[in-house]
Amino acid sequence: EYRVQDAFSIEFDECVRSNGIQLNGLITGRYLEIEGYNTEFSNVVDIDHCASRVVRDDFDGSARVIADQAEMILFDKQGPRLFVRYLNANPTDRTEVVEHAVYELSLSEEAVVLNSSSTVSGSVLDADGASIYKVSEGLEEKVDCTYYERQIDLDLASLTLAASDSTRILNGSVTLTHTQNRAENKILRITSEAIASSLVLGNLSESYTLNDFEWRMEYDEQSQATYGAYFDAELVNNLNGAIGEVRVSNGVAMRGALAEL
Repeated sequence: EYRVQDAFSIEFDECVRSNGIQLNGLITGRYLEIEGYNTEFSNVVDIDHCASRVVRDDFDGSARVIADQAEMILFDKQGPRLFVRYLNANPTDRTEVVEHAVYELSLSEEAVVLNSSSTVSGSVLDADGASIYKVSEGLEEKVDCTYYERQIDLDLASLTLAASDSTRILNGSVTLTHTQNRAENKILRITSEAIASSLVLGNLSESYTLNDFEWRMEYDEQSQATYGAYFDAELVNNLNGAIGEVRVSNGVAMRGALAEL
C-alpha cells in the first residue's frame, strides 16, 4: 500500500535494456496525492479487501458489512428503516423477481454492502455481476474498487539513454499523474514547467528546453494506446562547439497511436 509522502529513487548504472539502449542516471520521486481505495495500484482487486478499505477509510474502521450473492440489489427505504434486498429473476417467469435475502438497517447505521460474483471469486467488476456500496444516513453510493489516481513529483538527474548512434540526456522536474478509471484502462500524464533535453549525434549536439510540457497517453491491456504531446520549445544546435541554429516553436502538438512512429 502506497501513501502520500512516500519517497523512492531509481538509480541506473550501465543498465542495458533488451533493445540495446544503456541507461545511466538517477530518478527520485515522492507521492503528492493518492485517490481511491486501490492504493496498491493493482489491476485485480479482491472485493473483501476493498470492503475492508472502505470501512477503514470512510467509517473509521467501524461499519456493518453485509455480503451475499444475487442477480441484483434493491435498496428499499421505508420510514426509519432501510431494507437491502437481494433479488433473482424468477426462473419460470423472467419478468418477475424472487427475493433471495433481505437485510434491515436503521437510518443511523453505516454499512458496506457487497454483492459477490457467482462466476469469478473475489471479483469487484460489474461485468462479473459483482458490486459494492457504502451506506450512510439511509443513502447508498456505489464504490469503484479499481479506480485510483496517483500524482508523483519526479526529479531527473542526468538521465542518459545511450544507443549505438546517439545519446539523449534529460534533466529537470516533472509531475506524473497516473489514473486507472476502469478495469485495465489507464491514463498517464507527464507535465513540467521546464525540462531540458540534449541529443548527441557524433560531433553534433542539440539542446532543447521544453516549457509547459504535457504528455498524455491512454492505454489498456487490450487495445492500441494513443498519445498526445503539447509544449513550447526552444532548440539550439551546436556543431563542433559553434552555435549553428536557434529555433523556437510555439504550440506544437503531436497526436496519434503509440505504435505508429
